[in-house]
Amino acid sequence: MREALAARSGRDFTVAAPARRSGSGARRLAWLWRRPGLAFGSAVFLGAATAIAANALVFQTGRHPAPLFGAAPAPVLP
Repeated sequence: MREALAARSGRDFTVAAPARRSGSGARRLAWLWRRPGLAFGSAVFLGAATAIAANALVFQTGRHPAPLFGAAPAPVLP
């Protein structure tokens, strides 16, 4: 076993250079340019989710006056 490992060249275990991370902004812009419908739909979804969360957390000043789901009140008989 030792002889088999010793006979290997130094190029057997080369590691590729790490990928360059520059230009990621350009890649994002290219992604937006290639998929405008998906980008627009994502922006609309994010805007709607933000509006719903802001309405629920910031714009509501008090509690809801009645539960949304509940038993109907009993009718009043004369």
